[in-house]
Amino acid sequence: MSMKSGTYKVKAKGHGSSFMPMEVTIENDKVADITVDSAGETSGIADEVFKRLPKAIIDGQTLNVDAVSGASISSQGVIDGVAEAINEAGGDAEEWKKRDKPASSAAKDEEYDTDVVVIGAGGAGLAAATRSLQHDKKVVILEKFPQLGGNTARAGGPMNAAEPDWQKGFKALPGEKETLQELAETPTSEIDPEYVADFEKLRDQIKAYLDSGEDYLFDSVLLHEIQTYLGGKRVDLKGNEIHGKYELVTTLVNNVLDSVNWLTDLGVKFDRNDVTMPVGALWRRGHKPVEPMGFAFIHVLGDWVKQHGATVLTETRAKHLIIEGGKVTGVIAEKTDGSKVTVHAKSVILTAGGFGANTKMVQKYNTY
Repeated sequence: MSMKSGTYKVKAKGHGSSFMPMEVTIENDKVADITVDSAGETSGIADEVFKRLPKAIIDGQTLNVDAVSGASISSQGVIDGVAEAINEAGGDAEEWKKRDKPASSAAKDEEYDTDVVVIGAGGAGLAAATRSLQHDKKVVILEKFPQLGGNTARAGGPMNAAEPDWQKGFKALPGEKETLQELAETPTSEIDPEYVADFEKLRDQIKAYLDSGEDYLFDSVLLHEIQTYLGGKRVDLKGNEIHGKYELVTTLVNNVLDSVNWLTDLGVKFDRNDVTMPVGALWRRGHKPVEPMGFAFIHVLGDWVKQHGATVLTETRAKHLIIEGGKVTGVIAEKTDGSKVTVHAKSVILTAGGFGANTKMVQKYNTY
């Protein structure tokens, strides 16, 4: 079916926006060019869609192309947009969808020897890879999706870290002093013994602040610690009290500002003109990146590891750990084309996320 040459402006449904404006150029019964205005889409999540799909459609002259894993809605949006343009040009989009898929290169197994292999390229994995590289280690990163970022790319962005010297530059909001007073009046008997000594020190800090009559935003590492403890304190379905382990909570609150400074040194830009309270937080101590969402962290860390010699293998799913003599010595992974990837490593770092998306495991292990 002959198509009328020209550039067709269409709108396709995206994920982060109600539609994505697209321009599709038809020449000599072929799709010659595809331009997508992806400004409304979440940075870092669907980027691979706009790199891969237009090229696949043009190279194969087909709409029978695979969606990019992890960005299926945006992928379908691009396909639907080109389909609309083909129909407007007088073609048959349904016939294009039945055409053969673009030919793929032959699958080839790969093998690597490295100091460190990191499974999962979200925030934790990229941070681990970066620190390993900073210690002059050879690093291989395995990521099952086509793009880096994991759930961190979808995160709200701000990092909670007590930084009193900075926070003193902001005025206390109505109700914040009352919140501190109420916290200080919590009976010690309601505090777990591990946290009592720190709670009493915090109580002294709060008293000194309230007695001073100052109206700046108060914060301290101890306040962050006790709020983290109390915020996670609950009783499960079996009547057991659950709260954060003291060692882990104190490790978090005592080191998170160092992490903010470390990310700053790597190139993440934070808005120092605003202190926020992210969704789910209990106090205004959020360090908000200038760039949107968790993309602010991912693109800086992702670029850094690539620039400093890491081998980054996307669309590569870890399948098995290699165990020799009771020690983990590597990973067996599989690419989407079915090829096998074997990585031998002195150290294996597992940063593949939790099981929140596994309903059966949540039902089995989530007792609260």
